[in-house]
Amino acid sequence: ASHVAWGSSHEIINGTGNNKFSPQNNITRQDLAVLMARYADYAGIELPGGSKETKFFDDGSIAGYAKDAVYSMKAAGIIAGKGSNNFDPKGNATRQEAAKIFHLLLTY
Repeated sequence: ASHVAWGSSHEIINGTGNNKFSPQNNITRQDLAVLMARYADYAGIELPGGSKETKFFDDGSIAGYAKDAVYSMKAAGIIAGKGSNNFDPKGNATRQEAAKIFHLLLTY
């Protein structure tokens, strides 16, 4: 609970709505991108810009609150699509994907 409270107090974690955090739920790919982008902002990590022009084919499925984070992380080379230029925003992030994102973010 203390880790969630810390993340919430630094506006990194907002929960899942209705004043809930849902700790037992899986995290979606788009929510992991948001979480990491917010942490990067908090920690003062400057990500390389890169091109944000190429949109994922399933761009329309990415939630409005997550689009900036998804494309910023994509432009920095921290996240990528899942074949055929799809992002699968509502799919669950795998442990492998999360480890890669953490590693790449923390090496900046």
